[in-house]
Amino acid sequence: MTRVAIVGTGENPDEPDRTGYAMAYRHADAYAAIDDCDLVAAVDRVPGRVKSFARQHGLSGDGVFTEHERMLDVIEPDLVSVCTPPSTHADIVVDCAEAGVPAVHCEKPMAHTWGASRRMARVADREGTRLTFNHQRRFAAAVQEAQALIDEGIVGSVVRVEAAAPTLFDYGTHSVDLVGAFVGERDPEWVFGQVDPRDAKRYFGVFNASQALAQWRYSSGVEALIATGEAAGPGLIGAHHRIVGADGVIELGVGYPDEEAADRHRYRVDGGDWQTFETDESIHSDAAIERALRNVVETLSTDTPSPLGVENALRATKLVFGTYESARRTERVTFPLQIDDNPLAAMVADRRA
Repeated sequence: MTRVAIVGTGENPDEPDRTGYAMAYRHADAYAAIDDCDLVAAVDRVPGRVKSFARQHGLSGDGVFTEHERMLDVIEPDLVSVCTPPSTHADIVVDCAEAGVPAVHCEKPMAHTWGASRRMARVADREGTRLTFNHQRRFAAAVQEAQALIDEGIVGSVVRVEAAAPTLFDYGTHSVDLVGAFVGERDPEWVFGQVDPRDAKRYFGVFNASQALAQWRYSSGVEALIATGEAAGPGLIGAHHRIVGADGVIELGVGYPDEEAADRHRYRVDGGDWQTFETDESIHSDAAIERALRNVVETLSTDTPSPLGVENALRATKLVFGTYESARRTERVTFPLQIDDNPLAAMVADRRA
C-alpha cells in the first residue's frame, strides 16, 4: 500500500480558474481511484481549508496538519503530492527529500526561478527521492493518439513541432513539455526568444508575460516554435500543437485558441486528405490527471522511469527560463543555462523601478 500525503490543499472552487484550480482535490480523487493508494495526511497553512479537505476525503484529525515539517515528523508517507504555489515548491520538495520521503509528485511549473528548479532536482537526486511533476497532458487521450501515430511512423520522422499557449510559464510549461515528448525527450541546444514584460501578470505568485515567441533546436536537429499570449499570439499557430513530419502532419486542437479546439484533432500524409480522430475527452480533461498519478504510483513500485520524471521537467523549464534570458540579453542562448534567477521577474522589476 502506498501511503500518500498532500501538501497545499487550498480551496475547492466551484469554477476553477487562475485564482485556484483545486489541484489537491484532483490529486486526492485520482489517488482514491488507485487500488493500492491510501491518503494518510493533508497539509495547509489555513486550518479551515485543510479541515474542509479532510472532511471531504475521510481523513481523521491525526492526519491533518498546518505545517508540512510537522507532518513529515509524524507521518512516514511513501509519496507526497505538492500542490502549493511555485515559489514554495523547492523548499517543500527539499524538506521531503531530506526527511527520507521515497517519492514526491509536484505540481507544475517546477519553481519560480531556474536556480530553485535545479536545487530541488539536485537534492532529490542526492537523497534518492524520486521526483516527478504533474505534466499530465502527456496522458491525455488525444496526445497519446498523436504519440502513437509518431511511433508508428505514419507521418515519418519528426522535423518540426509548433505550439501555442496563453502563457509561457504557467500554461506553457505543459505545451513545451509536450514538444519534448513528441521529439523523443531530446536535450535542447539553444533557444531564441522575445517576451513582452509590459503587462506581465502574476499567476500563483509568479509573473507571466503577456506575449512571447520562442524558437529552439534539439540535439537531434528538430526545431520547435511556440507563440503565446492572452489576446494575440496563439492564433499564429492555429493549433494547440502541430507536429510536422517528413511525410505528413499531425494537428492537435485545430483552431486553438478557439474554445472548441481542444476536441478537434487531425492528421494527413503528404498528398492525402485530412483524417480526423476523436476522443471522448478534452486535452484538458481530469482523466489525464488520474492516468498521470497512476503512472507515478506504478513506476514507483516497479522502479522504472516515469515520463513525468524530473529530467524531462528540467528540459521544459530551462526552455522557459532560457526564453526569458534570451529576451533579457537580446540574443540567442546556448545551453547550459548559466543563471539562477527569473529573468522575466527581473525585467518587470527594472521597468517598474
